[in-house]
Formats: sequence, structure tokens, C-alpha cells
Amino acid sequence: FITQTEEECVGDYFVYPNDDPDCPRVFSRSWNRWDLHFDNVFGAILTLYTMLTREGWQEVMYHAIDSTGVNQGPKNGASLEALIYFILYMIGLTFFLLNLVVGFVIVTFQRVGIKSYKDSNMDRNQTNCIYISLTAHPKRIYIPKHSYHKKLYKIIGSPVVRTIVYTAVFINTTILAIQHYNMSDTLRDTIYWINIGFTVFFAVEAFLKLLILTPANYFRSSRRSFEFFILITSIL
Repeated sequence: FITQTEEECVGDYFVYPNDDPDCPRVFSRSWNRWDLHFDNVFGAILTLYTMLTREGWQEVMYHAIDSTGVNQGPKNGASLEALIYFILYMIGLTFFLLNLVVGFVIVTFQRVGIKSYKDSNMDRNQTNCIYISLTAHPKRIYIPKHSYHKKLYKIIGSPVVRTIVYTAVFINTTILAIQHYNMSDTLRDTIYWINIGFTVFFAVEAFLKLLILTPANYFRSSRRSFEFFILITSIL
């Protein structure tokens, strides 16, 4: 029979080489964890990094698909949502590497263009104009119309508030990274309520920015859109 828990994983089992029933081999059962796993943050990072190399990522995916639950043995095709996760991860990874290559080509082109103009017979002002035209990127800045909006806009955009928010993000990420396999119920409850507190803090921050910047200007920034997406997934 197939063992589903560590307590059931006792005794011996038979293997018949070449499907020969007359020559069975006896092996002792053992409850072992696979080298690549998601039991803690470091193990998950190592697993995702291994998939980043694209060497043997299919085997990692198949092990994840067969996973059932905590302290339970594998079952064939038990977790089909893992299949969706790994496919999306590999697709996103492919697009990331593609954008990385395209970005490298663009930066190299800019550097070569700047160097060719520096080596030309143009004067300094002409060279600076060419340099600005090659490196400048237009940027739209939202300016509130109402006086109280301007005051709140200065507050949320101040370095002090940004430092507080970034510090909160760092602390929240560190606390979430403490989670690991077989941790105590007290630690699990503590992390849960701390995460709830940080989620409320980030929700208030996002609401104030939406109120001050208006939704159209808020979602114009890709960084703020990504932060809002993370917030929604945290709430859900």
C-alpha cells in the first residue's frame, strides 16, 4: 500500500527487477524529504533558482504536482494548481529574460552612440545636446489643484514617509520569511496578526494615495500598480 504519513512509513517493501516475480528484492521504507522543497524561505529560493537555470525544472514541477499536504505522502496528480503555478513562472521567467536582453541591447546602443558623438569634431554644447537626446526620458508629474491636496501630496511624497513605508515593507518581508516547516502555533499566530497589522497599514497608505492622486494618476505608475496588486492579493 502507499503510505500517506510518516507513522505509516514502516516495514519493508518489494521490488521486482525486470518484472520477474521469482526474484524479489526487499527494501526498508524510509520517510525522506526531497532536496528541492518549499518548506522554508531558503529552500524555496534554492528551488526557484534551480528552475531559473532551466535544468531539470520539469522534475521539480512533477514533484510539486504530486504533493498533497503537510506531513503527507505524495499522490499522483494531487495538486494540479501547482502545474498552473510552474507554467506561469516559467512563462514569466522567459519574458523577464527576454526583456533583460532587449534592455541590454538598448543600453549598449546608447553607449555606442554617445561614444561615437564624443569622438566627433562637435563642440561641447553640441555633444551635450546629442547626449540629452539619447538619454532623456519624458516624465509626467501630477500636480494637485486644491490646496489641501497639495499639502497631503507633499506629505506622502516626503522622504520621511517613504522611509517609513520602505522600512515597514522590509520588516513585513522579514517577518514573513521567518515562517518555516513545523513551526509552533504561537509563532504562527503571532506572524498572522503582525501581517494583518501591516496589511491594514498598507491599505490605508494606498487609500490615501488614491484619494490624493485620483485613480487615473495613481495607476499610471507601474510601481504603484504593482504595489496595489500585492495589497489586493494580501487581503484576499
